[in-house]
Amino acid sequence: SILRRQLQLAVQALRSWRGAAARARLRGQLAGIAAVPAMLAARRRVQAARLISDARVLALLSSAPPDA
Repeated sequence: SILRRQLQLAVQALRSWRGAAARARLRGQLAGIAAVPAMLAARRRVQAARLISDARVLALLSSAPPDA
């Protein structure tokens, strides 16, 4: 999974802490983790503003296209 791989990469970076690339990777991962609350808040706003239901989207995606 994505989280498992990110954890593996973090462990590798921690083992190579003295390398600039390893520290940059860890800083990037921490920035990503720090951004999660804002991303979830934005997702909640988008979901709250939906104009059509999930069922309608599914119906639109699963219906056969009209003959052209």
